[in-house]
Amino acid sequence: MKSIRNIATLISCLGLLVSTPLLADESVVFEDAMDTLNNWSKGPALVTSDDTVDHAPYMKMGNNITYAQLPQQLTGDWTLQADVRHTNFSRGLSIGLYDKELKQGYAALWDSSLEKYFDGKGMLVITKVVGKDGGKIAFKSDVKRLGKPITGMQLVNDPKFQRLTLTWEAATGKLTLSANGKVLQTVTDTEFKSFDYVALRGNTHSLLDNVKITTPKK
Repeated sequence: MKSIRNIATLISCLGLLVSTPLLADESVVFEDAMDTLNNWSKGPALVTSDDTVDHAPYMKMGNNITYAQLPQQLTGDWTLQADVRHTNFSRGLSIGLYDKELKQGYAALWDSSLEKYFDGKGMLVITKVVGKDGGKIAFKSDVKRLGKPITGMQLVNDPKFQRLTLTWEAATGKLTLSANGKVLQTVTDTEFKSFDYVALRGNTHSLLDNVKITTPKK
């Protein structure tokens, strides 16, 4: 299903390539459409067929964290994006970048909350994540919110995936969170300086797809 969707999207965009320099100012550092889970640590499952969504194949996660090492350490500006979906309320999923020891980093959190709160859309917030007692990040890591909770851009029980985007500006420590293309939150934190891993947190059950990390071209 995903391959058909991608072909249709490619055909529709071909006419724009000549006049629109799409991603002309960005370099792709890491990209995974979840056709396999070869890049990721053990824990998630690969769903190869699902008639209820247009994202199959995708990653399905329970109460766990999975991570992938980047091909290079990032110390300059970066943008992380992924398509994500909840299947239950009162759950938390996040996407983030972490240091070489997997002990600390920044992440975009989507908490599905309770249905009666946040208009049934859950809440989004930029977070700082640190492993407990100096250890590596885990499902129950210490998570500090760096901003106030913002209502999500779609219903938690919507079958569509919500696209989360987190950007980091090295010179200032500015972090910006967007959902479905709309900027929702900007905060500043200057504690962490280098990033070697991308990590995804799931909570029974979180669905994740199309992880992509870019940096500005030099």
